Amino acid sequence: MTDARRNVAATIFSSVFVLFGFLVCTRLFVALGQGNRIPAFLGGTGSIILFGLGGLYLFAEKVGWLWELEGWSRQHPAARVWLRRAGLISP
Repeated sequence: MTDARRNVAATIFSSVFVLFGFLVCTRLFVALGQGNRIPAFLGGTGSIILFGLGGLYLFAEKVGWLWELEGWSRQHPAARVWLRRAGLISP
């Protein structure tokens, strides 16, 4: 979350919105795990993994790690193919 000093209410609302989405996603994954639609481990940790990866991606984009990753991948062609398939670097 970015801190908007001009509009504190929007920052709080967006944080509550993300929390609500996380709670709904958690309930969904637990229900799918209890119904044996997905493995139990994934049912218990699916939402944490999903939101964690999303948060890491947004953090890396804000800090600039994705630019460094693209420069690093030029020196490692095998990793470049995998990173391109994952969509982390441009072709």
